Amino acid sequence: MTFAKKTLEAKLLSSFEVDFMNFFRILILVFLVYEATGQRTEVVSFEEKSWDFGTIREQGGSVEHEFRFRNTGLDPLTIVNVEASCGCTTPEWTRTPVPPGAQGFVRAQFEPKGRPGYFSKTISITTDRTQNAIVLQIKGNVVDTDRTAREAHNYTAGSLSFTSSIFNVGKVYNNQDTPAKAFSVRNNSNNTIQFHGIVTPAFISIKSPQKLGAQESGQLMVTYDGRKKGGYGFRSDQIILQTDDPQHPEIHLTVYATLEEFFPKPAGKELDQAPKLTISGADLNLGTQRTGSVVSREILLRNTGKKSLEIRALVPNCTCLTAMVDGPSIAAGGIGKLTLNFSAGERTGRQNKSVLIYSNDPLNPVQRITLTTLISEN
Repeated sequence: MTFAKKTLEAKLLSSFEVDFMNFFRILILVFLVYEATGQRTEVVSFEEKSWDFGTIREQGGSVEHEFRFRNTGLDPLTIVNVEASCGCTTPEWTRTPVPPGAQGFVRAQFEPKGRPGYFSKTISITTDRTQNAIVLQIKGNVVDTDRTAREAHNYTAGSLSFTSSIFNVGKVYNNQDTPAKAFSVRNNSNNTIQFHGIVTPAFISIKSPQKLGAQESGQLMVTYDGRKKGGYGFRSDQIILQTDDPQHPEIHLTVYATLEEFFPKPAGKELDQAPKLTISGADLNLGTQRTGSVVSREILLRNTGKKSLEIRALVPNCTCLTAMVDGPSIAAGGIGKLTLNFSAGERTGRQNKSVLIYSNDPLNPVQRITLTTLISEN
């Protein structure tokens, strides 16, 4: 072998070694970056990210829930900022750095006064160790129990008095049987009152005592069949109680119900595969409008789950508000568009309206979009 040939082979070998070492260094660098990025997105573990307060009293004062989390990373973690989606929600959080393995908290306080009805609010958390904001949710239903109590003790029809002129059976499922609910009735007279019958819609059945003796109390057992009624949202129906009371032989009462679809709580793989509705801009402020104006807005609906999201129903709380989606379903990872049209009509002053979205998201089958505006006269 000639000297020139040996020299060429040595140069080629040396060049190969240099290229290989450079490739190896790049590979290590990519691995370290990947590890660091993975660590940044997996360093906060919350015990739960959603909390349902259930039914709370409007006059009962603020309620709060503490979300606990653990720093599962290798470095201290600091919460940089916590932002609530509504001024009705006041957040508080661990202000000092949380060491690796230690726990911290984010506390959400909700003020129900002046906010009757269903609510769903979010809290966005920014830390120095995560790239994206962590979103928590609180929800519940605010009721005016003081007013209900006043009505309950003051409604009298002839010789009979009732817990209320309104029988509110609460949440009823349109795909599952609902147990009967008891409502009290009392005979305030000194004579026996006979019950002859009850006129109800086909989806409501009521069992009453055959009679009530003087000063005797009893119960009306009300069963609301959501399967027969069908649909979604709030319902109000009239019933007639027929008695031999000479003062008031027919008593007209009202039954309230809120229809929803029942979903078993998913777990494990089923939870990972479930559809998930995420709403961009659930609290919408239209600013100041004029009497007679019509305003349209579009809101994005995202399915961040892994199965198709079905929009079951859109239920506005006012005829002044209409809502429609561009399709009945949203594919996994897809985006849908919700169009809201608000007609001011002859209204004036501050307006608070909402639309309930019913879907097959098993964890949050009912979500609310709120709309606020101030209407001034022309």
